[in-house]
Amino acid sequence: MLELSLAAALISANDSAHAMHLENKKQLTIPAEISTNQLSNNSITDTREKFKALTNKSFLVPQYVPFNATQVQGSFNDLDPHVAISYFNAKTGQRMTIHVFSSSGFKMNEHTEVVHLSDGTKAIYEHDNPKRLANTLIFEKDGLEYRIGIKKGALANLNTLKSVANSLDNPN
Repeated sequence: MLELSLAAALISANDSAHAMHLENKKQLTIPAEISTNQLSNNSITDTREKFKALTNKSFLVPQYVPFNATQVQGSFNDLDPHVAISYFNAKTGQRMTIHVFSSSGFKMNEHTEVVHLSDGTKAIYEHDNPKRLANTLIFEKDGLEYRIGIKKGALANLNTLKSVANSLDNPN
C-alpha cells in the first residue's frame, strides 16, 4: 500500500479543494485522491470534465463518506457514458463506489424495495442480493442515474446509503 506521504504528494491542485472541503466538514479524515493507474483512473475533477464534455451534464459528488477514505479515484467510460467514483480505506478494506449514468436502466428484482430520499426523490434500495458484493441505492437526479454501493458489512445499510445520497452536491 502507498504510504500516506506519497498519497498526499499525488493530490492534484483542483481536487485538493474538494478534499479540503470534505475535511473541513469532518467527514473525510484523509481526503486524498490517488490515481495508481494513470491510463484508466483519474481524479474526480478530470472525470467530471470528461463526462461533461461528452454528455453536457455535471454529476454531483458526496459531501459525506461514512468512513475515512485513504484513496479516491474516478474512472470514465465513453462507450456507454458513465463514471465510477470509488472511495476506499486501505487499512479496513471499506469501499464505496458511486456510478453515474447518462441514462437509466436498472430494473426492480426480488432484492429491491422503493424508498425516498429526504427531498422526496424516489429511490430503489437493493440489498441482500447474493449476486452482488454491495448493497446499493439507485435514483435519478437532474437527468442522471446514480448508483451508490457500499461493500457489504456494517456500513452497508439503508440509512448510511441515504445519508450519502442526501449529501450529494457540486464540489465548488
